[in-house]
Amino acid sequence: MKRFIMQKMKYLLPALLCFSALVACDFIVMTKPVDDGGDSGKNPVVNRYTVSFNSNGGSFVAPINNVLEGTTVSRPSDPARDGFNFNGWYRDEALTNAWNFASDVVSANITLYARWTEIQGTVFYTVSFNSNGGSSVNPIQVAQNTTVNRPTDDPTKDGHIFDGWYRDEALTNAWIFASDVITANTTLFAKWRIDDRIEDNESGRIRMFGDIEAVFVKAGSFTTVGGTKITLTQGFYISKYPITQAQFQAKMGFNPSAPTIGNNLPVVGITWSHANTFAANVGGFLPTEAQWEFAARGGNKSNNYTYSGGNNLNSVGWYIDNSNSILQAVGQKSSNEIGIHDMSGNVWEWTADWYQSGYPSSQTDPTGASDGNERVFKGGSFMQGAEDSQISSRDGNIPASGFPMVGFRVAFSEN
Repeated sequence: MKRFIMQKMKYLLPALLCFSALVACDFIVMTKPVDDGGDSGKNPVVNRYTVSFNSNGGSFVAPINNVLEGTTVSRPSDPARDGFNFNGWYRDEALTNAWNFASDVVSANITLYARWTEIQGTVFYTVSFNSNGGSSVNPIQVAQNTTVNRPTDDPTKDGHIFDGWYRDEALTNAWIFASDVITANTTLFAKWRIDDRIEDNESGRIRMFGDIEAVFVKAGSFTTVGGTKITLTQGFYISKYPITQAQFQAKMGFNPSAPTIGNNLPVVGITWSHANTFAANVGGFLPTEAQWEFAARGGNKSNNYTYSGGNNLNSVGWYIDNSNSILQAVGQKSSNEIGIHDMSGNVWEWTADWYQSGYPSSQTDPTGASDGNERVFKGGSFMQGAEDSQISSRDGNIPASGFPMVGFRVAFSEN
């Protein structure tokens, strides 16, 4: 029996030793940091984060990169701001929770916010930023006779590249942040240049015709709601927005839009002849009904929406249910597939065609009837219901009359 036991122990002892070693190894594995890579022998993955600083109108403070997770961050040099004393960095925009550089640790990408106390007796002015159709930029309070810090983030605008801040609406006198000082409440104006990086033959390319921003519509075909196939053999440009009162006044010398006046409101009250004359004066023409509808549909990029840009009219146009029966500034609603705004609602738009009961049978480059009593307008208005704002909707009236709900946009030849 003893011999039997000894023989068994001969085989059991190595197994027991191996089992003990495995338990020890398991214990070690359970207590070491997790290796995200999953391969034994590699060092654990260590996260690193960026701490950014929003100086709230003070001088720029560079971000601190590659801060190890779970560690503190060194306090940067204090920012400066004329007329204010710096009162530390806070973890929240409301400035209620101060950051303790000695003990607070970084566990994610964060932004710290500067807190300031006004020095009594200092005169302050407001510097506002007019982004000219770009994203909004918050105003800054600045002490008298001091410079203003350039906003940390430049505004953005679809199809454009930001080209600096200017002190005048004509964009002729650039603001020099390093030396220009504030002596009164001031508004700075954003200057933009066209981003022409879109391929030349693609719908959506933008081009300026004087002060009119126009979108390229590539040649193509569409089918009307009545089943008529329309083919346009030539691409063209069409103004991105309805012509504004400021644009019309500058070229024609009068503004028929009273009593609803505003530079960025669509011009209304114009006759068809006024619209046609304006278009000729800027080197363009009124679009045909077919050109207008193809552009409103989004050209060759059409998603076959009911309205220009979508099936939810509240997102793309002004009509009786959301306008408060008031004419609205251009460009506030979402664009269509190729970047054109306001082709559903806000104002009806004159086209070149004489009005007839509908499109003729399938045809190429239609220009409407050869004569008639009324000219076609399209698109609905701020005073009409949703049905009138459908892309397919059409109406007309005598060309010698102007209406407070009818405006226009201009088309230009591709070349």
